[in-house]
Amino acid sequence: KEGQHAADNPKRPAPAHTVTGKMPFPSSAPVDAVLTTAYGDDAGLHGLSTAGHNAALTPAEVLLEEAERHDFQYGEVLPAGVRKALGEAHLDAQSGRSLVELGAGTGKVALQAFLECPSLLRVTAVELAAARYRVGEAALLRLCERIPERFSLLAHAPGACVRISERPPAADTSAHQREGSSRELELSVGDVFELGAAARAALAEADVVF
Repeated sequence: KEGQHAADNPKRPAPAHTVTGKMPFPSSAPVDAVLTTAYGDDAGLHGLSTAGHNAALTPAEVLLEEAERHDFQYGEVLPAGVRKALGEAHLDAQSGRSLVELGAGTGKVALQAFLECPSLLRVTAVELAAARYRVGEAALLRLCERIPERFSLLAHAPGACVRISERPPAADTSAHQREGSSRELELSVGDVFELGAAARAALAEADVVF
């Protein structure tokens, strides 16, 4: 995982386009409930039994790994660890408007960041392994199906990319809502060293890289 740690530069300035004031993290219980809606029991699993660990590599991916062109080794950060990493003492994600995750696995971290940090207007996640991507793709589609009053499907290329948006509550008075900005989460499958133009632009403009 990549990203700037507070210990590396504890006085780093906030991005020029950061919203005024930091938005507090939502309570963990509602966030965890949404993760469970999307991923089912897999949202709370740990060890080597998660869907991401059990996702089989394609024959082409096996050949790439055997040729040492790619490393498909997999691991997950648990929700409590993600919450800590996103906090002010580490990535300080609630001060930014955009986050990119490279090596997104099944997309759990990207979705949690999207939920935990209301200031993030765009979260972009890229995963190399197709089977792990498909787990995340199904989770985001499930979220839009089960909570349509909050999440909407914006774009979907099966097996390649899925993009959703969140409809903020009517009572939301955050800066981005007052400005009329939409919040979007995109998960795609691909090689981070061969990103498309849109993903490269998102990476170049990201306030946080995970």
